[in-house]
Amino acid sequence: MKIRRKQLTALGIAACMTVMYLPGCSRQARLENSTAADAQETARTEEDAAGDNTDSEDSESPADTAGISAAGIQAEYDDEDLDASWDEKDAVVISCDGDNISIDGKGVEEKDGVITITAAGTYVFSGEVSDGQIRVDAGKEDIVRIVLNGFSITCADGSALYGKKSEKIILTLVEGTENVLADGEDYKLEDGEDEPDAAFFSKDDITINGEGKLTVNGNYQDGIRSKDDLKIVSGTIEVTAVADGIKGKDSIAVKDGTITVTAGNDGMKSNNDKEADKGYVVLDGGTLNITSGNDGVQAETILQVNGGNIEIEAGGGSSQAVAKTTEGFGGMGGRMNGMLGRGQWSEKGGMPEMPSDGEVPEMPSDGEMPDMPFGGEAPEMGGDGEMPDMPSNGEAPDKAEDGEMPDMPSNGDAPEMGSNGEMPDMPSNGDAPEMGSNGEMPDMPSDGEVPETGEDGKMPEMPSGGDVLEMDQDGKAADSAQAGSTETESDSMKALKGGTAVIVTGGEIKVDSADDALHSNGDVTVLSGTLDLATGDDGIHADGALRIDGGTITVSQSYEGLEGFTIDINGGTIHVVSSDDGLNSAGGSDSGEGSDFMAGGFGGGMGGNQAIEGCYIRITDGLVYVDASGDGLDSNGDLYVDGGTVLVCGPTSGADGALDYNGAGAITGGTVVAVGSAGMAQGFSDSSTQSSMLVYFDETQAAGTTLSLTDENGNTIFSFTPGKEYQTAVISTPELNDGQTYDIYSGTSAEGEENEGYISGGIFSGGEKLLSVTIDGVATSNRSTAAGNMGGSGQGRNGAWGKDKAKQKTTGEITEDTVKETTGGKASDETDGSVSDKTDGRTSDEPAEDTTENMTEEVMEKTSGGIVV
Repeated sequence: MKIRRKQLTALGIAACMTVMYLPGCSRQARLENSTAADAQETARTEEDAAGDNTDSEDSESPADTAGISAAGIQAEYDDEDLDASWDEKDAVVISCDGDNISIDGKGVEEKDGVITITAAGTYVFSGEVSDGQIRVDAGKEDIVRIVLNGFSITCADGSALYGKKSEKIILTLVEGTENVLADGEDYKLEDGEDEPDAAFFSKDDITINGEGKLTVNGNYQDGIRSKDDLKIVSGTIEVTAVADGIKGKDSIAVKDGTITVTAGNDGMKSNNDKEADKGYVVLDGGTLNITSGNDGVQAETILQVNGGNIEIEAGGGSSQAVAKTTEGFGGMGGRMNGMLGRGQWSEKGGMPEMPSDGEVPEMPSDGEMPDMPFGGEAPEMGGDGEMPDMPSNGEAPDKAEDGEMPDMPSNGDAPEMGSNGEMPDMPSNGDAPEMGSNGEMPDMPSDGEVPETGEDGKMPEMPSGGDVLEMDQDGKAADSAQAGSTETESDSMKALKGGTAVIVTGGEIKVDSADDALHSNGDVTVLSGTLDLATGDDGIHADGALRIDGGTITVSQSYEGLEGFTIDINGGTIHVVSSDDGLNSAGGSDSGEGSDFMAGGFGGGMGGNQAIEGCYIRITDGLVYVDASGDGLDSNGDLYVDGGTVLVCGPTSGADGALDYNGAGAITGGTVVAVGSAGMAQGFSDSSTQSSMLVYFDETQAAGTTLSLTDENGNTIFSFTPGKEYQTAVISTPELNDGQTYDIYSGTSAEGEENEGYISGGIFSGGEKLLSVTIDGVATSNRSTAAGNMGGSGQGRNGAWGKDKAKQKTTGEITEDTVKETTGGKASDETDGSVSDKTDGRTSDEPAEDTTENMTEEVMEKTSGGIVV
């Protein structure tokens, strides 16, 4: 009796996957929900999952597929998989010429163009079959080797090569030969059957080896499909398929070879979602070039890349990404980075006017919210303080000629919703309809989705999934298939996707994808390798933990660069360019936007700064460079820098910051230079052990302007040349010492070993001295203690830096003592934003600039002239 090692390794693989989940046990429910959503497929795929390996013998296939290593899954290849040799003396030779088929040997028979192999052995095919089929119908323990020695076969109404029963089919490609397997566009299937459905189809294992070339044309659905394990050891393989290119239900392992796939759906896929130890893909080497309409490589469980050269274009590339929006329904908050929760109101006190195309309004250069309609005021209420009448068509009322909203009826009640969720007709007398008996608004649909307005102006049914609808480039609601959180085969356009984990231990990966470049509903780990990623969504996304220990990662285009519930960077060289956040640790699956999206809700919420427990970004080593149009480093929980070099070219708008965290923001080692706009600037908190400074410049520094820092002895600590304009800088290096004064120069010409515009030490010449800063504690700024937003312990945004006394005064509120010290608009001697000789470019006797953008009216009234510094 043969030992079936697959059964022995199954428990080991399951144990490995269990260990990988341990760090995320507290997020189990969230991960299960997101995995279930991401695993949904089309009806055909669901039928595959239900029908594959229904025979109990099928599930006991003895093929050796994988073992366990410390890094994850280790693919195993049997001796016969690696052996591409064959002896013609011991083989059955089948010579073909159109309809003429000649057989020399036993174990095979031919009838009406169907060549059926019924026994184990080696079968050598040459010539051409214009319309026929190779069928393998042998014993369950029979290994059948098919040698293609310059052979072409087309089957007009079925699979060209159909493995009905065997232990394994080994397809050997003779060196120097070209071979073709092609099917037709329509199959003749037995009643009640939906397979075979690929040009090369087998219910059992498939191995491809040899040094020849194989072309597979899947004109019906898939190109190559195994309902068990599929291994590619060597050869030049070109697959074109209207559906999936290469599919191994239980697993796919690629050792070597040159593989090119063009697929209408997924390029390469393992889709067993019934058994936890299966459904994985291991890429050990070779050259893989995939162009796919949907996912490039998809593993239902683990996707592991150990080597090779991989190039993927998914979904038409990054230029075909679904247009994104940062607003919620009606333009009121949603994600806008928790704008309302962060206190960014218009001077006139209202929400901004939304353009007719539904786009989020552009932020002015001062970071303030734009003006509101009606002159910035809320609509005038009726004499009884209630809302105005609604018109009879159920739509929003037109403004009166004077621009004001119409009066509300005397009872002021909102209209009752109809049973179908539509707005009711308004009574002819203009009175508002009565509310329900409990006086409350009617129930919203259970899934909480924002409805899309129908052509008749009525509210439609709510879509499922609980997500706010995405808007297209015209400001209109996108298709529900794209807007919902449920991901199907028709809208997942990721390059490398693993349902439970993605692991990269080596190789060269180049991606251009409409959706995430690397994605997992569980964890993503990068240990080594070179990754060059351009994407219309996230460069690397993990619903769970994202860990980078090494390698070179370049995200040249993305919506968000790196995203995970937790992000650990322990080494490597990382370069990120993003249209939103560079690094983002956020709760929730890829279908949402983390706490920034959820906390704000429809109105931005007042809980936008709530920290998510267990959510963090931690950097201990490596080089991290971020060029972000949104927040540079954005943690919805904590931000820790313990080592490495972190360079951030942050936003130029006032709505985001180079650093953004909702919990702790501590630096204990390493170097950070993070520049950006001033509106939402945030530095490190007093929980740090290494000193830092948050400096504001009187004038915005132009892109390409070099910033240099020197110590008291004139020694250059560093020079950094950001590629974008900036008005603030967060600086922390081990050379910053308490009580010492440091000079900041702008516009210098620096010399030294440069990396990402940063020179450690070196020398510089020229430039202008902007200011001097004296380090006072672990968190210092050249702004007054009252200048930051209220509530928290971080520099700038959350209001605390410098002396302990100032920290106490600005934790959670602005106290009376602080107000007295700032009366008259001047910082007192105890204000711990003091600097030597100058404060923010001013002498200590000069009044500070007006920074009331985030102050409440109550605090402003307590200060002289309504100005807080």
